[in-house]
Amino acid sequence: MSMFIELNPDMKLDEMRKIIKDNSQKAISLSKKIKVMDAVAKKSSELIEDYDYEFIELVDTDEDEIIDDIEEEEEEYLYYYDNMMEAIKYGEDLKHAIYDNLPVLENGNYGNIILRILLELKNEKRVYEELKEVDPDALEEIKRIDNMDSIIRGHHDVKDEELSTGSNEKNNIIFLKTASGNVYAESDLASIDSEWYPAFKGLLESIEDGTFRNVKRLTSNRISQGIPEVKDSGVRVVFDKVNRNTYIILDILVKKSDHDKGYSNQLINRLAIYRQNEKAIKESVTDELIKNDSIILENIKSGLSSKCIVKSKGGDTNGL
Repeated sequence: MSMFIELNPDMKLDEMRKIIKDNSQKAISLSKKIKVMDAVAKKSSELIEDYDYEFIELVDTDEDEIIDDIEEEEEEYLYYYDNMMEAIKYGEDLKHAIYDNLPVLENGNYGNIILRILLELKNEKRVYEELKEVDPDALEEIKRIDNMDSIIRGHHDVKDEELSTGSNEKNNIIFLKTASGNVYAESDLASIDSEWYPAFKGLLESIEDGTFRNVKRLTSNRISQGIPEVKDSGVRVVFDKVNRNTYIILDILVKKSDHDKGYSNQLINRLAIYRQNEKAIKESVTDELIKNDSIILENIKSGLSSKCIVKSKGGDTNGL
């Protein structure tokens, strides 16, 4: 039995569109699995040549690492792609929606992310190509996708010029605070062993400079759904996008294992606070708040470097 669903002339237009999209997604999934299998086979062959058969168990470990690398690439691509499509969905200017949500050139995976986004658009275009004879809106969608493709392909040259002229801007960072104005991130860091501080400093700077180290979206439950995090070995910084170039730091944690209940409980509780006040927080962002929180950020980064966190005095409450 085929995993792909066949079309028939009696189907309604919406049903046909859904089936074509589902079949396209299945094809993408199969392609990813084949990519993993090919990568594992190639690496396994190399290891077999390098090691005696008594050490062949090393292949299994390397296979896990290969799969992890591929999954991380997919998670990173989805972060940028989803942000871009969400901005377009909510009516932002097409060029701004794309440029504001693509990775910066300094991102080590820039080329792979752009190629993966273009591939996704190509697959989407194929869906509408098959529907254009029966769907009057298909031609408009094809035109929209072609425009997106053209804008994305020009992104590198525009950003390269910004780098050469020094006009590229850093992201603004603000912080989730308690009702009395205390900064959650400072309390988080004060309770964490200072051996982790260099890693946290690097993650905060990756949000600030737009490289978003090992970024992925959380999917574990309704509260965390869609919230992004950047991560390094054992450490996480959970954040959210507030506007075009402003991000709010929600939680800073050490994750000891995939089944760390302390990590999970802290994250769920913190995100519940944010979700309850998300609208008010995003509406409360002003130039003054950004300026004040930039001082907090520099204070935190200085504390991470000196391995001594000094808490700020309570102040602005983020609209809480």
